[in-house]
Amino acid sequence: MKKMAVVIMSICSLLLTSPVFSAQNAPSLIDMNRAFLEEKQRATDWGRDPFILPAPLPEQALLNSVENDAGKAFSLSAIIYRDGEGAAIINHRILRLGDRIEGMMVQEILSDRVILREGSKIMELKVDSFLAK
Repeated sequence: MKKMAVVIMSICSLLLTSPVFSAQNAPSLIDMNRAFLEEKQRATDWGRDPFILPAPLPEQALLNSVENDAGKAFSLSAIIYRDGEGAAIINHRILRLGDRIEGMMVQEILSDRVILREGSKIMELKVDSFLAK
């Protein structure tokens, strides 16, 4: 019985001191998790988010805003255009052909501009070309 206990103790001491079971040589779980997450981040790092557009410079915002003779500002935000028909967002309002804004009538909506008219006065608003830069 004593001999059997000595054999078991010897086997246990050999197993516990071997490099496989030694805590000194094994990487910690924290390091393993961090390495895994860093590798995963490198594999999926695509750069900037394509759905977030860069903020326009203050000069660009002024270029897209036009004032009429009465000093009223018109800011064209977007044009929705398909099959010769369209709608425009001017001063945060959705407008279609014939609608009025600040006394001016929407005379024409094209794919890249909107033409407003008040009597003989004509004003042309263009869409900001942020995608072309």
